[in-house]
Amino acid sequence: MYVDGCTSVEFSMHRRSVDFRWGTHTKASGEVYEGEWVDDVMEGKARVTFPDGAYFEGEFTNGLRVKVSSLR
Repeated sequence: MYVDGCTSVEFSMHRRSVDFRWGTHTKASGEVYEGEWVDDVMEGKARVTFPDGAYFEGEFTNGLRVKVSSLR
């Protein structure tokens, strides 16, 4: 387990370079981040799904949510 409670990180597709990827990050709470990563940091477009099925789609910068484009 990682410091933030993450139980797994899986990179499923590489684009442009080794430093830019698309992958998933699953926390112990069941929250799942699916989106872009740059230098192993959440960066770019993503979807975060919560254990109850709610989710948001938006953008991250330097690991922080900066824009929400869709909520459910």
